[in-house]
Amino acid sequence: MLKDRDDFEYLILDGDQLREHPCREPLLKLVNKAFYEGGQAIYSGSLSRFGSLEELFSTVGDHGRCCILFRRTPGQTTNDWTDPVATTMLRPFREAIVGLPDIKPEPVDASGDMLTDVHDDVKSEYCEQPARFKGNTQDISSITVWEPVSVAVKHDPSLLHKGLASRCLALLEADLCARVNEAKLATRRQEAAGADHTRCEAGPLTMRLRATWEITGEYWSRRGFTPVEVRRVPAGVWGAKVPFRLMTMTKMIHCSSDRNDA
Repeated sequence: MLKDRDDFEYLILDGDQLREHPCREPLLKLVNKAFYEGGQAIYSGSLSRFGSLEELFSTVGDHGRCCILFRRTPGQTTNDWTDPVATTMLRPFREAIVGLPDIKPEPVDASGDMLTDVHDDVKSEYCEQPARFKGNTQDISSITVWEPVSVAVKHDPSLLHKGLASRCLALLEADLCARVNEAKLATRRQEAAGADHTRCEAGPLTMRLRATWEITGEYWSRRGFTPVEVRRVPAGVWGAKVPFRLMTMTKMIHCSSDRNDA
């Protein structure tokens, strides 16, 4: 059973599974409502995070996963879980930002303050799709930068200060590590059988998160994310009433596995 601690249970679904689950419509409403209610100081509420279910599904993509928390209700099956209280998605990092003008990011220090006299013209390349296949299976261990998106918690006093957003992300990170370790193990098995594969490089994964600094920057800073760059976004973008800072923040995670590293 997919159980979390306290009074919650959770599901982790890929895009295809999310399309079929009866919570998909309530999930769309949760994310859109949280996007407005959580950002009233910045956003006017004239825009929704997602305009349709298809936009929601495409956000998960081919290799992403969506974690959804529900209140624990005895006797229910997973298909009865239709009232989500929190969610986060984790997908391969996408450099493009939908609906954002071409605003050059500026480097910042760990506190989010601007850095001066920094010149970095080297453009990073991010892999959204696995670089190789193993038979019919795509090897996600070649994707090293991942992105938490569509973080939402139901606006309910009983859910305050429970860390539900970061709990969803922690569950997704554990799920991702399990998938990456399985991919590495599959490579080693095929190498042992004589298959010609590029060896998986061991190393940490990067969580690269983008957040409205004035709203959730402090929350994610307390949870191990460090600011690395900022875009200064003018009023009007995404229905913003005032200018705001879109901060890119990163955190490293290590996917250790006794069976892989032995």
